[in-house]
Amino acid sequence: MAKKLVGTKDGKNVAVMAAYLGDEIYQGPARAGAPICEWPSEGYRASWATTLGGSPTALFEDNTKPWSGDHASSRPEDVPGILVSNRPLSIRDPGLEDLSATAYKLTGQKPPEGSIGRPLF
Repeated sequence: MAKKLVGTKDGKNVAVMAAYLGDEIYQGPARAGAPICEWPSEGYRASWATTLGGSPTALFEDNTKPWSGDHASSRPEDVPGILVSNRPLSIRDPGLEDLSATAYKLTGQKPPEGSIGRPLF
């Protein structure tokens, strides 16, 4: 199903550059129920209604507002992110899940069962 989204066009422009079933990209016990993730081509993004939890009526709509913080709808390979720390890390190539594991460790809390992150220090 996800692969059918790749190449979706808005007129002559390809609007969807990649799409994956959630269990292809996520890890952990809840991955089977994860949603399809699609990454838009340059110049496209999720609608304002979608980011607020709504569902737009049209497949495509013109953006009339300035974009801000849209890195969340980009592929991780395109926007890898930056981690700044004043401590040396105990693991190489940390992922987002490792931030929550670190927060649990630093606050002395036990991570939820099935968590896959590793503390950064």
